[in-house]
Amino acid sequence: IGPQLRSVGGVAGVDSIGGFAKTFVVEPDPTKLASFGISYSELGQALENANLAVGANYYNKGGEAYLVRVDSRVRTVDEIRNAVAATRGGTPITIGQIANVRVGGDLRTGAGSMNGQEAVIGTVLMLIGQNSRIVAEQATQKLDQITKSLPPGIQVKVV
Repeated sequence: IGPQLRSVGGVAGVDSIGGFAKTFVVEPDPTKLASFGISYSELGQALENANLAVGANYYNKGGEAYLVRVDSRVRTVDEIRNAVAATRGGTPITIGQIANVRVGGDLRTGAGSMNGQEAVIGTVLMLIGQNSRIVAEQATQKLDQITKSLPPGIQVKVV
């Protein structure tokens, strides 16, 4: 939602607090690494290779350059588990054979709530010198458009 709201004229940025950031956690088993002769560096390189961030280009808008990139080819835990960490004697050793892979979350730096329930709270910040009524109307219109494309079960409420 934030990147789309930042495209509204007069918006300086969008701050958000709350919610959980999905991360993939890879916990290597030192015994298994040693038994296959795989170093932590090799494991790290295999994870990087399985999860590249690819730059696509950039575009200019209002005198600012916005980078366009494709992050994270990996979409599931199984994709990480099945990635090849190394080959020994012609046999591929997968990350799942040497590490526990699971979904986790980043360390939280704050939480948001609404009526006592977990919530993600976003604040639209306006550029200096803009008309607050116009920016608020345009942000509301954009939010209405965004809301139509959200996954089932995700709600947006203006407060």
